[in-house]
Amino acid sequence: MARAESTAAAAEIDRERSLRIPDPVVSAGVRRFEESNDSAFLLGVSIPLPFLNRNQGNIAAAEARLRAANAREAVALADFEQAVTRARSQYLAAEARVETLSTTSLPQAEEALRLVRIGYRNGRFPLIEVLSAAEARDAIREALIAAQEDRGQAAAELIRLAAQ
Repeated sequence: MARAESTAAAAEIDRERSLRIPDPVVSAGVRRFEESNDSAFLLGVSIPLPFLNRNQGNIAAAEARLRAANAREAVALADFEQAVTRARSQYLAAEARVETLSTTSLPQAEEALRLVRIGYRNGRFPLIEVLSAAEARDAIREALIAAQEDRGQAAAELIRLAAQ
């Protein structure tokens, strides 16, 4: 859209510049004289001389509109690039969280829960320790699910931006 505005503004400058050159006017006609009952063929040519009006004001206004359209196009491009950068960094951060949680945190929490259960069966740990370890593992699972959701949303945003 911003590029279309720039193209239209450039075309308007060309149009305004073409208007600074005056168009000649050719006229023709027939005139009848009542007193002598004669007819005459009239031909006229008029060429305006652009001494005072060379359409400079309209040309300057069109050039200002072009500069404004170019500025809007640059802003739109910068906004797009910023959105792509933001979506990419969100995706990479979510991917790193998913990787850390799935390969390190969750296996460690499951191993801790396994060891606490063994200790509970052997009378070394109270039940509250087993419940606490299970709660920690479940919190890590929830964090993993949230990170996977964030990664999916960031990927969808990247796909949407790529389609523009």
